[in-house]
Amino acid sequence: MSATSTNPTPVAVACRSLRLVRGGREVLFVPALEILRGETWSFIGPNGAGKSSLLRALAMLDRPVAGELRHFGEPTPRRVPLDLRRRVVLAFQETLLLDRSVVANVSLPLKLRGAKKREALRAATFALELFGAAHLADRRALRLSGGEARRVALARAFAASPELLLLDEPFAALDPPSRELLVGDLRAAIRATGTTCAVVTHDRREAMALADRLGVVIDGRLVQAGATEEVLRRPATEAVARFVGVENVLPVRVGGHDGEVLRLEAGAVMLLARHAPIASEVALALIRAEEIGLAPPGKLSPGRILCTVEAIAPGLSGMEVRLAPLGLRARLPRGNDWGLRPGDQVACEIAPESIGLVAG
Repeated sequence: MSATSTNPTPVAVACRSLRLVRGGREVLFVPALEILRGETWSFIGPNGAGKSSLLRALAMLDRPVAGELRHFGEPTPRRVPLDLRRRVVLAFQETLLLDRSVVANVSLPLKLRGAKKREALRAATFALELFGAAHLADRRALRLSGGEARRVALARAFAASPELLLLDEPFAALDPPSRELLVGDLRAAIRATGTTCAVVTHDRREAMALADRLGVVIDGRLVQAGATEEVLRRPATEAVARFVGVENVLPVRVGGHDGEVLRLEAGAVMLLARHAPIASEVALALIRAEEIGLAPPGKLSPGRILCTVEAIAPGLSGMEVRLAPLGLRARLPRGNDWGLRPGDQVACEIAPESIGLVAG
């Protein structure tokens, strides 16, 4: 995760072999994580997986029992000084607004830090404008709608100009249109301010829209972290693959290789994949639905297999096609299914580079 320039980007927060215990039970283990200044990270995972615990550890609210934690290039002291705490802001899932005006809520953290009234008002106004909420400045905060309250809570977090901003489920309880709008506004605010940001969400589409780097937390462990596209295209485990939405997870036997191409046996069907280090003869092939090309049956070539359409139905982003004999799920652009019907035969093409492999 290091920068490639001769002047490496400073690290905002880093941890290694970090263990967090609560009630005598380990709730989080982080083998390694490094968030550079200016980066935006999303952390995804099932409910109760440990995502919020990770943010609390990075915010220095929960003390790890083992491992290394560093903030802004220095080891994080066990007794965290106030000036270090103020460089990090954690916005909780609850909006936690007071029964005051919106602008009073947004400017309050700055006043608590000793900012003068005019300075606090200027920062609060700017933050409200970032989220299209300047017109709410004089409204009572407890009379806002859910979407308005979320915008105000985010504006309050940005008003403090944190060096590291941690957001725990910032879109919780919003309807889909409101969530989509707020995701776009948050992305724009992060870009406009250059804020180093880590966001927890359980929605992988929100994570993809916001972040250039992605971490997956499952069963209390950070199991994979890296560039968002790499994590989505090359999950490290079956659990990660299923969580990030890989539709096809096939048991295969590795039958050998020809140069850079592996032969994979999925029952009576042969698939080809790019050569990858795999210790076992038994593995799982990971194939996204959109990576499966379909064409009318014709001459079959290596990498093409003959399949039968079992079912076809409209989906959110195209036509979903289920195929025998492997039970593969493919996706075609809407309106481009060339009249497919159950029972039709099709040529199914899967490029070797589109198949990922993990231990079975």
